[in-house]
Amino acid sequence: MLILVLSKCPVQSFAVWDWIGEIFMVLIVQQIIEYKKYGFEIIGIIGANRSPNCGVETTSDNNAEINGMGLFVEKIVNQLLQENMSVPMIGIKGTDNIQEKLHQLVNREL
Repeated sequence: MLILVLSKCPVQSFAVWDWIGEIFMVLIVQQIIEYKKYGFEIIGIIGANRSPNCGVETTSDNNAEINGMGLFVEKIVNQLLQENMSVPMIGIKGTDNIQEKLHQLVNREL
């Protein structure tokens, strides 16, 4: 059983983002593929909502929280789709009931 956590996503600068974000995305997707190959169950990915990179349900634009995925999470989702894979994802914020959200993820109540 494995849960991946995206926390403090690596890059805030858009100039550097494409290059480094692409490398991190490929590494994460390759890791997911390898774990599945050896029989691990991928429970899900946890991101940080409102993050411009790691948001799952919400991201930021002009310092405002908006619906949508962060850049990094979107890259991961797109690459997983290219691999014909999907992994459940949740986004959390410090104001959330984190225990309840983790329960929903582990019990597939999303």
